[in-house]
Amino acid sequence: MERGFIFNCAKLLKGLNGELDRLPQLTWIMFLKLLDDSEKLHEAEAELGGIEYKPTIKPPHRWRD
Repeated sequence: MERGFIFNCAKLLKGLNGELDRLPQLTWIMFLKLLDDSEKLHEAEAELGGIEYKPTIKPPHRWRD
């Protein structure tokens, strides 16, 4: 993730006064991205193994949706 992307996301979080107000929201955004990347990996591994994979967060609430 590039730095400019994170700052652009932070600017979209209206109603927040400063960086300390934005930190929890940015942490959550980065967590969702990390979770989605991890889910993609587990989905691919399950597909290779012929196993059905159930995602933790269902569409359309995932990062990639």
